[in-house]
Amino acid sequence: SSPLDPHAVHESNQRFAHQGSALPNSPMGNRMGPLAPTGVHSPENMVATMGILENAERVQAEGNAAGVRFVLIELDTGLLYCRLASGSDSERDARRNEANAKRSYEAAIHYGKPLLLNRMERRTFDDKKERLSLLLVGATLDV
Repeated sequence: SSPLDPHAVHESNQRFAHQGSALPNSPMGNRMGPLAPTGVHSPENMVATMGILENAERVQAEGNAAGVRFVLIELDTGLLYCRLASGSDSERDARRNEANAKRSYEAAIHYGKPLLLNRMERRTFDDKKERLSLLLVGATLDV
């Protein structure tokens, strides 16, 4: 039979499964024990897949929540820099703080794009972004 013959492939897979080794003709022989069921729909695979999917969803949600916190704090930081700039006695310090505020604004906009914000987070984000944008335009740092 040819190497691509389905029956030959099945027989080869069966021999491989009965060997209990990670690789056919492995020097480890049968010391590795039997292989797990290979069916896609086996109970073991379904449990493992569900655990992986649940974990992936949890990690994704936690990452999104961390991203939301980051962009909101970045906007707060920008607002603080604007306050520092407006109260500064030194022109040089004022310009530096304004530039820092603009960087905070740009970072929040950039990192906020892929985030999924709920209604309250979106309202908070938009309000802070608008306040910071107005302060930056007032400071002649167009955004």
